[in-house]
Amino acid sequence: VLQHLEPLLDELERFLRVRQSGIDWLKLRLQHRSHPPTRLDLRLATAELQASHFAELLSLQLSRITLPAPVLRCELRSGVLQAFVAQSESVWRPGEHGGGAGRESPALIERLRARLGSDAVYGLCLVPEHRPERAFGIAEPSAAPPRSTAQTWWTARRPLWLLREPEVLIDAPQGLQLLEGPERIETGWWDGREVARDYYVARDGSGAEIWVYRERLPPHAWYLHGVFG
Repeated sequence: VLQHLEPLLDELERFLRVRQSGIDWLKLRLQHRSHPPTRLDLRLATAELQASHFAELLSLQLSRITLPAPVLRCELRSGVLQAFVAQSESVWRPGEHGGGAGRESPALIERLRARLGSDAVYGLCLVPEHRPERAFGIAEPSAAPPRSTAQTWWTARRPLWLLREPEVLIDAPQGLQLLEGPERIETGWWDGREVARDYYVARDGSGAEIWVYRERLPPHAWYLHGVFG
């Protein structure tokens, strides 16, 4: 299939170069005689114009699927044209000395999406929410995010790793050394997901630092909600 796609990709690259433009998505439609067409969507982290780059990512996507029948026709559709800015080599590694991410960062995002699927690769962003489990949202992954101006809605120390669901600590607070807290969170009454909790940074019997909370309403149960690295 790729062999027959190469002329189309080369033509696309020439078209983009003449206009000094790139694209950040590409749709491939493979027509079969007696089966529905096979469709592949290629989403790029940054605008690109190189045929070889498109071919590499399409090859990764094609390796994930089994075509139901021989391909009779190939059709490519691209996203809207965007100004293309060639990436220059940097003396510093990505993120060093205040520098942005290098070219390998968007390439990594694109390869992961091609291999795992577009919906499997995403970024996280802060949202204005006091409940820890709802304080992050899904965002488009960015290879070179701007300096964050997002306001954090807390001042106490919190872990990056939260459990999917808080776990009940039956014997707490016995066996825990409470190091910091309480951080009181009372919110959510307006949407039916009300919480009233006192959070603590604690150390368990193995010496690990964990994030626990005590329900302020009866029966005042204790829960493990996060772990510090």
